[in-house]
Amino acid sequence: MAPPGGIIWSQFQGEFVPYSDTAGPARRKDDVVRCFAHTPTGALIAVVQISVRLTVSRDRRSVLMQSATGTQRDQALAAPTTAPRQPQASGELTGFQFLSYTDDAATLMLVRTSSGGLTTASLYAVSWSDGDWKLQVQPDGSAAVMTERDTQPAGVIGWSPEGAR
Repeated sequence: MAPPGGIIWSQFQGEFVPYSDTAGPARRKDDVVRCFAHTPTGALIAVVQISVRLTVSRDRRSVLMQSATGTQRDQALAAPTTAPRQPQASGELTGFQFLSYTDDAATLMLVRTSSGGLTTASLYAVSWSDGDWKLQVQPDGSAAVMTERDTQPAGVIGWSPEGAR
């Protein structure tokens, strides 16, 4: 798989996030994005958009309510709210890898690299629910299923907002 084409990178709260005329998000209201294409590219963009927004949004509750699904989401909504993370605290997106994809669910790895060269690989899961990709969050409200630091996994497709700066 090659990196998706036709991507426009824009900043949200100091983080670069991808947009596509064909894969979404087609709707934005405040901190919430919706209407991703029911395609692998739509799932990829949804994972990046939603995970970034859950991390840096000032209205995390709205992002959880509209962009996540499942019992884990309900537990996260009941948990105390944490302050938004500083932009780019975990590094800049440098690649992705699909671990699985069906019409109903996808699991992806996003790779970020810090300015100091530290690489972080995080796994995310999304499911197709109510006509959109929704992130499967952890009970504590975190977006990643698992994160490994100082890991450069094989098979990662390079993808970054490098040209957007």
